[in-house]
Amino acid sequence: MGEAAGQDPQGDVGRREKSRAEHVIDAVLNSDQLRLSANFSTRSYGSEPILRTGADLKRDLDEHPRREGGRPDRFRRSSGTHSLDSHPHSDARRSTRAQRAKRAWQQSPAPERTPREEESLWQWLQDQLQQDVQDDEVSMPSYLEELRSLERQPDTNGFRLRGTELFLAQARLASDYTDDEPFTGSFSYHYQVTYQDLTNRELRGYFTWRTAWRSGEDTEVPGIYGRLLAAELVNGIGCEPGEQVVAHLKRLAEAYKKGDANYYSYNPSLSQDLRRWARDYVVYYGLDPALVASDEKRAFGEGLRILRTAERETIARAGLNGLGPADLPEQPVTDQQVWDALCATSSYSGTRSPFFRAHPHDAAAVGAGVFRDMVLHCAKRRKIGFLDGLFGQRATYAYTPFMGLPFPRDTVHEDVSVRLTAIESMSCKRGRWTVRCGCSSDQRNRDLGKLLRAIDRQMREDWGECAPLKPVDLPKYQLKFVAEQSRAQQARAEEAERRRIDIDFGQLAGIRSSAAVIREALLVDEEREESPATHSVTAAPDTAAAPDSEARQAAPAPSPTSGSGTDHSSTTASGSEPTPGSNPCGLTDLELEALRRLLDGEGIKDLLEPGAPLESVLVDSINEKLFDELGDAALEYDGDRLQAVPDYIEDVRDIIEK
Repeated sequence: MGEAAGQDPQGDVGRREKSRAEHVIDAVLNSDQLRLSANFSTRSYGSEPILRTGADLKRDLDEHPRREGGRPDRFRRSSGTHSLDSHPHSDARRSTRAQRAKRAWQQSPAPERTPREEESLWQWLQDQLQQDVQDDEVSMPSYLEELRSLERQPDTNGFRLRGTELFLAQARLASDYTDDEPFTGSFSYHYQVTYQDLTNRELRGYFTWRTAWRSGEDTEVPGIYGRLLAAELVNGIGCEPGEQVVAHLKRLAEAYKKGDANYYSYNPSLSQDLRRWARDYVVYYGLDPALVASDEKRAFGEGLRILRTAERETIARAGLNGLGPADLPEQPVTDQQVWDALCATSSYSGTRSPFFRAHPHDAAAVGAGVFRDMVLHCAKRRKIGFLDGLFGQRATYAYTPFMGLPFPRDTVHEDVSVRLTAIESMSCKRGRWTVRCGCSSDQRNRDLGKLLRAIDRQMREDWGECAPLKPVDLPKYQLKFVAEQSRAQQARAEEAERRRIDIDFGQLAGIRSSAAVIREALLVDEEREESPATHSVTAAPDTAAAPDSEARQAAPAPSPTSGSGTDHSSTTASGSEPTPGSNPCGLTDLELEALRRLLDGEGIKDLLEPGAPLESVLVDSINEKLFDELGDAALEYDGDRLQAVPDYIEDVRDIIEK
């Protein structure tokens, strides 16, 4: 028992089961890789354990109570080294676990010392990476050996070729080279890549991929290979300069979308960069802007331009933001133009809605009204306008064509200005490129689409047509704008329907025939003898069932002595017949005079003398002759008062004053 009591506590520790923390400590201390690290060396923390448990910290606090300042004495700063071995009482301050860690370190076999022990961990990692690259070398054809030799050749000034100059020399040399050594593995990321940045395996893999690409195979596009091929194309290597380059860049962008989920080809910026480089190529070499501006993009740009014009017009009419009548556009923007622009810039297309297709005029009125309400709301309550909040503000910024590609920039481009869409243009002046854009996002807006969907839902509910839509998550004030505009337009539509007059011209022949029969029945014998046109009256009843052309031929002419007939043709007998080309729309002098008086708000009772047609007959004749021009009745009764329809007063004046 005495011997057992006198044994070293270390033995007890060795016989009991080690904790998880002790296993971790042993694994760290026995790692040869960490021993070579600058963070764990005999020069700095060789005797200090790199992992400590809570029991160790508690033991240190018990052995070294805090001073008045609150820190233990063992953490007192000194002017000497920070190593615990430099302190004369470091052994007394070290815990038992620290002593065991030091003994384990001293008893472990020391690795073979190399000069790398004195280097940092970063340098060691660099050496290892370099060694991996050397081990990864493959056989190089003589053609590629010559390409690599250009990286060591000097230029005319005695310096090595580098940058764009080196890339162009290598690209011209390898413009027709083909290979059959595909690359498998992962690529390192390079934003501006050249042949010099690729390893030999990657280089042979690129030419193998390019060979398949040029043959027309629909293969995936690794990001690093796509950038390298784009650099060749914009420099006129491997393809005829001109529209073919733009076509190849577009093909690259489309093919890249198919493989953008692949781990080695995923590069979110490549698709956007390819579109940008295609645009730069078109502008730089003076090609047709339609090559890079699709119909959808042009429609979006034109729609946003119209909306910005309508926004400025609305604010100017309201006198907000310092705008006034002088800021109004020359041509006001119509509701239909605003509606078409909203459909072109929102994610919710109005052409897909069956209700919008059935009621295009109502949809345009409601959509334009809601748009103007939102513009005024933002102008009054927000610091940023409605359209700026949706699509971003206008911007003009300096630009460098083909950014991210090796491209010669030692020549100054001539002054040029190209408008790509209604809201985007590029220009070069004195060698400086600038881009002007009417928005920061040229994508259809989802928030605007939700607003149009809310309009569709509200109008379906108010009109009671089409299947109802689910509610849209929008602020209450926006839903209020939609409901108010929808109900107001519904009221206007009902009022217009109430005032509309439909004339069935197919029934006029039958009416004329019936009128002739009635007139014949009302004539006395003396009037029949005086009227030469009564000889054809006997055929009138049969003409009602005849076609319109035959009925018009069979209809008898009105009697010049009849002042109470209801036939429209009787109006020509009551007034002087118009000479050909004298009066517009075939109006008689009496009808023309009556129409002028009604337009001026005067009465026509004095014109209806004995022998003149009835007022109702005169009104029907005028409305019939003007219907082809107006598409509606020109005169109406407001109670007992005859008047010209207010909406058509100016149109009628234009007609009769021709």
